[in-house]
Amino acid sequence: MIAPMSVSERLAAVVTERLRFEEPLARYTTMRIGGPAEFLALANSTAEVVALVATARSAGIPWRVIGRGSNLLVSDRGVRGLVIRNASADLDFADMGGGRWHVRADAGASLARVAGECARRGLVGFAFAVAIPGTIGGAVAQNAGAHHREMVDVLVDVLCLDPRGDVAPLPVNVLELGYRTSRFKRHPREETVLTATIAVTLADLPAAEREIEEIRAWRAEHQPAEPSAGSIFANPPGDYAGRLIDAAGLKGHAIGGAQVSTRHANFVVNLGAATAADVKALIDLAQSEVQKRFGISLEREVELFGEWEPA
Repeated sequence: MIAPMSVSERLAAVVTERLRFEEPLARYTTMRIGGPAEFLALANSTAEVVALVATARSAGIPWRVIGRGSNLLVSDRGVRGLVIRNASADLDFADMGGGRWHVRADAGASLARVAGECARRGLVGFAFAVAIPGTIGGAVAQNAGAHHREMVDVLVDVLCLDPRGDVAPLPVNVLELGYRTSRFKRHPREETVLTATIAVTLADLPAAEREIEEIRAWRAEHQPAEPSAGSIFANPPGDYAGRLIDAAGLKGHAIGGAQVSTRHANFVVNLGAATAADVKALIDLAQSEVQKRFGISLEREVELFGEWEPA
């Protein structure tokens, strides 16, 4: 009788040497923080993502797909089960006529690359995403946005992996996109974005490139260069989280190796040796101080991922 394959053998059959065991996730997050994943699989194609999810489901182990690891704070204790790092990044440009173009991007494609490739072709409408440190899949799940635009403004449809393991197209109007949320964010282990199609418009090349450079320059001036997870809190109605945190006297405040950015108070940065516990302590402090001083409850935008002590 042939012995059944172990979980690790089944995963390795999909990605061979790109399977890691007890791999620290710090190098796979923009915060450069994170304990070990029990299994980490580096997927280079959507087919590999589909196969890895199917394997995890059949083995009964927890699983999660990540991109560049922005908007995540990974516990120092790490993550049980399988983390799939999706690096699938194919792009396809389609001329829809009348100056309208569609761009189909794999979920692992970085927003900066997609925005840059659009600009290189004289296509406008996606430049807002060039300074967001994430991938297409995460941007859809988060309905990411900047400069008064969001993914919902450009998204046409997505191809997703559903709970049955089927790959299905979904139009934008069923994705439940709201301010920094979607059906994918609310149920991250039920459906997974594989590709997304965005709509852009043909303009002249200098205008497209100028738009990109202006947004990059704005980010360099207004946002921190140190490792961070991106914006920590969603902006409350009619105000800005960064302004409230600054007004509470916390800009520049540090705990351990983590600091509320001196450039933008809605960012917590890693000064080089921060732990997830340091960052979480700053998040809790900011929420507490803003609530106490202004009566406003800040909603955390960054997601806590992994094994955390119960609150």
